[in-house]
Amino acid sequence: NPSAPPVVVGVIDTGIDRHHSDLRPNLWVNAGEIPFNGIDDDGNGKIDDVHGFDFVTNTGNVTDAGIHGTHVAGTLAAAGNNSLGVIGANPRAKVMTLKVSSNGNDISSAAFVAAMDYAVDRKENGVNLVALNASFAGPNFSTAEHAGIQALDQAGIILCTGAGNNGQSNDIFPLYPGNYRLPNMIVVAASNQSDGLWTGSNHSPTKVDLAAPGANIYSSIPGAVVMSLKAGTSTYQVLAMQWAGTSEPVTGTIYDCGFGNPGDFPPGVSGNIALISRGQIVQRQKALNAMAAGAKAAIVHDNVAGHFLGTLDVGGDWLPIGTITQANGNAIKALLPLTGTVTATQTAGDYISGTSMASPQVAAAVSLAAMNFPEDSMAQRIARILDNVDDKPAFTNFTITGGRLNLQRLLDSDANSLPDWWEKQFFNQYTGADPEGDRDGDGQSERDEFLAATSPVDPASSLRSTSVTRSVGTGHFTVEWQSVPGKSYRVAYSGSLEGGWLRDLPASLVTGAAGQTTSYTDTTASPAGRRFYRVEVESP
Repeated sequence: NPSAPPVVVGVIDTGIDRHHSDLRPNLWVNAGEIPFNGIDDDGNGKIDDVHGFDFVTNTGNVTDAGIHGTHVAGTLAAAGNNSLGVIGANPRAKVMTLKVSSNGNDISSAAFVAAMDYAVDRKENGVNLVALNASFAGPNFSTAEHAGIQALDQAGIILCTGAGNNGQSNDIFPLYPGNYRLPNMIVVAASNQSDGLWTGSNHSPTKVDLAAPGANIYSSIPGAVVMSLKAGTSTYQVLAMQWAGTSEPVTGTIYDCGFGNPGDFPPGVSGNIALISRGQIVQRQKALNAMAAGAKAAIVHDNVAGHFLGTLDVGGDWLPIGTITQANGNAIKALLPLTGTVTATQTAGDYISGTSMASPQVAAAVSLAAMNFPEDSMAQRIARILDNVDDKPAFTNFTITGGRLNLQRLLDSDANSLPDWWEKQFFNQYTGADPEGDRDGDGQSERDEFLAATSPVDPASSLRSTSVTRSVGTGHFTVEWQSVPGKSYRVAYSGSLEGGWLRDLPASLVTGAAGQTTSYTDTTASPAGRRFYRVEVESP
């Protein structure tokens, strides 16, 4: 439902790369917190919990201690339609980062409990938090964890968790949190590309609810960044350092900052771009010193012929920093002062397998259900997911449902090409509408009305042209039609109704105007001859 407000999903994991270009747009933002000012602005006992919190160090630094949390978050909610990396199972969900690991591997049980307590507090303070994802498993029962999940239940928050990666039955070898099996939990096995059970996936016909894709899942990871530098009128090749940060394009004055020692940075570099020479100190220290000086980006030029890569050694909350050749560095320095622009986009990803990768697919499904069916109770939301799986023989004796997650059926349970939320909105029923029907008699089928985002119960609301006018001087035609804001349309024409339609008139892909009327002028038409036009809506 394009009009549905986004919902929030908490990722209890190793942290997240909050600068990742695919994740940055979908990070949850605590509106009550002023970013990183060292003050608990909203009075919740957590300082700088801007995008979540680190419950191991008790700080607002949610930087991924490994790669696991960033990979999980990308599977769940990586941004779409940006020509980068991947797209999440729900690219409109917002991710709250709940960091519970200090080394990117081990999970702290105490931090897990604290993260759940924080989630309940945020929910009670108005955050539309609908689910948590916990992609980890261990053999030890914890009374505190059990109580924490019960508190989530009382707050209306669903916990999605992986079944485990031992290739065993959870009936025989219990793993937690999956085996707590409380009513607000969904426990997930991993399927492979052939709709079979991934070989490492745990399973149980009584403890594991369903399977979801978990084998060879490509998703975001911290690491490589693509960078470029435009200085004056010239663009230079930049090699991003390993673990370099990303940001929106940074435009500012380029300052010569010597070798990057603390005393080499002029005051003016704050908020601008530091140009640093290779040598004397390691790259990581150069980056730390540039950040301390307030630089928003840094470029290190080689001190010998050639081009080096460079590394910051470890992941962290780094600024964009990359390297250029000695010749390019000297050319830029000769032109200073100079305005430059640094772009740093992170597109790196990797394939990882496990129930850790399957669980966020289901957490995304919870968020989709919450967006499209906000009136559902938590139990109804879970049932909507579990009742609409694809039955697969491989899971019959290994999961409770015997099926694999199906996001399309979640939204269109009777598979009639009309989403259930849409049928409920216009016909007060979730299923059963005839997609070829025309209840309002406007000549548009229900499917056409859905695709055009017009009303199927209002004959005045349909995709139709309102006028076609011709310029006397040029012979150009202007077509106007009823439109919907945000929808995209194409205009096709033909010289005769029998001759077929020609598509893709120049620049004919236009977006609907807020005033409900959109127009397109065909400048290919000449004063002689006639034309017939057809307006088509782009499918969602």
